[in-house]
Amino acid sequence: MTALGDELVRKCDALEARLHNPTAEVTYDILAMKGGAQLYSKLVPLYSWAAQGDGAPTLAMREMYAEHARELKQLEDEWKGLVAGDLAEINRKARDLGLQLISY
Repeated sequence: MTALGDELVRKCDALEARLHNPTAEVTYDILAMKGGAQLYSKLVPLYSWAAQGDGAPTLAMREMYAEHARELKQLEDEWKGLVAGDLAEINRKARDLGLQLISY
């Protein structure tokens, strides 16, 4: 059971690292650290530019958003897969052992 939990944590950490840089302590770490800016660091400025701009978002901004939205959907699908697969399996085993279930 511990191995299943360790594997789920590893998968969640890998998924999180694709969403943002969890080891960054200050803003400039995002660009300075290995891997560079992840999805969150790409979406936030894009949103700010669109929200604070004088006109409609440019074609390039819309294309960039579409690309990032696809990536976000992929990460969401992977998360749902972890919940439905790995986490559900851990909870089945926990239930069989009379242990507390993991919620998210």
